[in-house]
Parts: sequence; C-alpha cells; structure tokens
Amino acid sequence: MKITTVTVGLRRTESLPGYSNISPSISLTAQIEPDQDWLMDWPPVEQRLKSEIEAHVEAWIDDELEKAGQPAKFSKEPRYDLWHWVSADVLAILPTGRDVDDLPGHWRIFVDSEFQGRAHRLSNLRRKVESNGLIILGEGGHNGPPGYEHLCVEGLALSVWEHLTTPTVWSIVKINAHLDDEQDWNFLGRIAVNGDTMITLDNDDSLRWELLSGPGVIGSREDIEAIIAGHSYHIAIAVDNEEFDQWIQERLSDLAREREAEREAERAWEGGADDENDQEDDDNA
Repeated sequence: MKITTVTVGLRRTESLPGYSNISPSISLTAQIEPDQDWLMDWPPVEQRLKSEIEAHVEAWIDDELEKAGQPAKFSKEPRYDLWHWVSADVLAILPTGRDVDDLPGHWRIFVDSEFQGRAHRLSNLRRKVESNGLIILGEGGHNGPPGYEHLCVEGLALSVWEHLTTPTVWSIVKINAHLDDEQDWNFLGRIAVNGDTMITLDNDDSLRWELLSGPGVIGSREDIEAIIAGHSYHIAIAVDNEEFDQWIQERLSDLAREREAEREAERAWEGGADDENDQEDDDNA
C-alpha cells in the first residue's frame, strides 16, 4: 500500500447568544508527490493540514462570536476592555486587567443590550465604536472633547480629564451631595466651573458631579455663557473656588431647610392624627 493523498477534516460547535449555535467545518487534502517518501512524509503533511484547518475554524468562530457581541475565544491577540466614565459620558479602551481606580470619576464596564465590553480584541472594540458614531480621541486630529461622547485609547485615558482641568476650559456640571444626617445623594443644582474648580470638586468625597448631558457643555467661558443663556432652567456660574464654595453652602442650606420643612409637616400630620385618635377614645369612653 502506498499513500498518495492525505485528507483532514474538522467540525466544531460553538454556542451563541439567544440559544443559537454554529458548527463550522472544513476539510483539506494534500497530495503526496511521486518523488516523496510517502512513509516518512505523510505524518508531517497531516499535522500541517490539522494546524491550518484548526486556524481557519477557530478564526471563523471568533468572527461569529464578535458579530454576536461576544469576545473572541481562540485568538491570542491582546485583549482590551471598553469602559464608560459615567461622570463625563466618556468611553475608554484600556487593556484587560487595567486598574481604573487611579482615573478620575466613576468608571464601569460598558454594556448594552447586545454587547458586553470586557476582554475583546482591539479591532472588535474599534468596530463597536465606529458603528455607534463615536470618536477615537487622539486620532484624526481629535485631541480634546469637541462635544458629547468620546473614546480614549490606551495612553490617552487621562486626556479628557487633563482637558477638563485646564484653567481656561469651562464645564457645566450637575452636583449631588450628602446631608450630614443622610446617606442618599441629593441633587443640588447645575453650575458652570473652570478647570481649577474641577480639580477641587473631584477631590471632595462629599460631592458627586457629572457633566450636563448634551453637546457644547465644555468650552470657553463665552461658549458656556451662550449655552446657559439658551437653557430654560437655571444654571449658576462660579468664577473661582470661593464663589463655588459659597454656592455649595447656600444650596446645602436651602436643602437642609427643605428637609426640616418636610419633617415639620410630617410631625404636624402625625400630631393631628394623634389628636383625632385621642378624641375617638374619649367619645368611645
């Protein structure tokens, strides 16, 4: 017996979201040339075919998984996570395992109905970003936040924060705070501040901030004043940290008075209810 051809086939099944699956298969055939030693040459030919078809099938599965919003399973490429900076409505691509505790603001892994942003190949995250019309910060001349949502690639994750904390840059932020006797966060108001105040604000654990939603909330003071003039609700502006601190204290005092008025109303209602119950007891006696 003499082996003249070597054929190798492979089929693999992989589960996809929505209780579906795929079963890609492939087979390759190689011919042993007449001048080859078939006894010695066919085992390495078989191994080469196995390697090639495994690579094809695994690449096929990885592509289908990524189309379904899942990370690739077999690729050895470096993996990245897509993070959402909630405070500033900013997205960042960072290497999987990167600690975000040293980044400003509150971060969480990006998730939507069809995508979970952990452990993806960089190329897949770029496709996700481009399909949603986002901007890759630092590419194509985009070196700072021009408006609404932005994407940072590794090494540029602090670029947005550095931009926000430039003294000449102004931002419109919403402020929440704790009252001394409460654990919940309470809305204080909306205020425009410059980069110096943003640094102070981010270092204050008693306050929580986020950029006002919508385009144009970052820019020069003239830009911000124009935005404020076009809004129907009140937005304050603080020219320095002293004015910002004064605004915070006034809003906290207003909130404390509102809480006390609510408590007074509750006590009055409870007192009135007690009087009615006492009267009913006397009548029954």
